[in-house]
Amino acid sequence: MLKVLKHILVFALISATIFACTSCGKKDKNTATTTQSGVSVSDLSYKTPEDLLAIIWDNYPASNKFAVMGGDENNLNEDGPGKYSIANAEELDAYLGFPAEKISEIDSAACLINAMNQNTFTCAAYRFKDAISATQSIAAMKDNILARRWMCGFPDSLLIITAPGNYVITIWGINESSGIITDFKQSALTSIPGAAIAAEEPIV
Repeated sequence: MLKVLKHILVFALISATIFACTSCGKKDKNTATTTQSGVSVSDLSYKTPEDLLAIIWDNYPASNKFAVMGGDENNLNEDGPGKYSIANAEELDAYLGFPAEKISEIDSAACLINAMNQNTFTCAAYRFKDAISATQSIAAMKDNILARRWMCGFPDSLLIITAPGNYVITIWGINESSGIITDFKQSALTSIPGAAIAAEEPIV
């Protein structure tokens, strides 16, 4: 009888251990992931880079708006931001200044540019696959834009903004005479909770 009781006790202990281990490995599907800025991903008002840029553009005062267009030839929006394909790394680099070697670290992109002259204002938003890649790519993105050879207008300002959800926005343009970069910065920081300036410097 004692031997049987021992077997039952051992079986009960093993079962309890297995149950505890499997329970520890489960994740609560209802638990919201929190971004580095403390904002819950489930609370974000945008799901894509073009959504993010649309919120910022919609928040512009009407008097500060200018003729814009966005996206690539297959996703052209003639009055706002649009999706930009990441299928061609060299094209993304040439058009929006995104480092070609970093293409595998993003899963989507969008842009918003001045419809008259790209160098007057160009804005691009990227969603990175993880927060570490987003943070570690900022310096490369900045250096890549600053190293460009400009034609048809010379931008004087560069701004990089991060947003919750592993998003990074790059903006360059002619700010000195128009305040166009300052307007974007103000709109982004006021309309996107958790948005922060990652880099801001002149282009010389």
